Amino acid sequence: MSAMWQYFSLKSEKDSVAQCNTCHAQVSRGGTEPGKFNTSNLIAHLKQHHKTLHEDFRKTTELKKQSSGNFKQPTLPETLTKRDKFPRDSKMALTLTEKICQFIVLDDQPLSVVSNIGFKRLIEHLEPRYVMPSRHYIVDKTIPQMHKEVKECIAMHLDKASAVSFTTDIWSSDHCPLSLLSLTAHWIDADFTLQRAVLHAREFRGSHTANAITNAMEEMLRDWKVDKKKVHVVLRDNAANMRKGLDPTIC
Repeated sequence: MSAMWQYFSLKSEKDSVAQCNTCHAQVSRGGTEPGKFNTSNLIAHLKQHHKTLHEDFRKTTELKKQSSGNFKQPTLPETLTKRDKFPRDSKMALTLTEKICQFIVLDDQPLSVVSNIGFKRLIEHLEPRYVMPSRHYIVDKTIPQMHKEVKECIAMHLDKASAVSFTTDIWSSDHCPLSLLSLTAHWIDADFTLQRAVLHAREFRGSHTANAITNAMEEMLRDWKVDKKKVHVVLRDNAANMRKGLDPTIC
């Protein structure tokens, strides 16, 4: 009669009373011996108060009886276990959190999506045992770990490349005193496929002098352990400070 537990809930397997999921009535589980219960009262409650549900239950029970001998009905402890939440550090929880983080990063979603009611309801429906992490957990734990793994992967490909080209530019905001210096790598892999990756989009403070650009570029190359001998070309705009800052005789 395990199918009965889709209509009733228990806080504990030892509870002598079950709650109806439809009308929330408390129904005795019966039984003549302590700790041993049956579902007669639960079935009677469905039959008397929820005739449609009772009919569904009856049909489900008959179909299961007619099914092959390989079918095994879940026991009550198994059913209750399926309702337990995953520990945050469990393999399944970590995998789901990583997939949610990928969804945020790859689709340019706001970090606040993990607090959105609709999104939380969707994840709850797909996997009731999963506990949605907070925005702070995503920022402090998941994204840094993902960044570390992606950076290691890109660094490995850059190390294998025989030559690497770069594009770079400085972008300044019209609304706040902020400038960003970008660095994108381009290379051809062993399969002769063009690859590219944005290595940096870092804040560029102070005056945009040629010397500052040279120092920033050298620092970014050191960060990625790129040997200058592997640099094939650096594509930049024609501004005087960029021309001088990226002059191969200086940089």
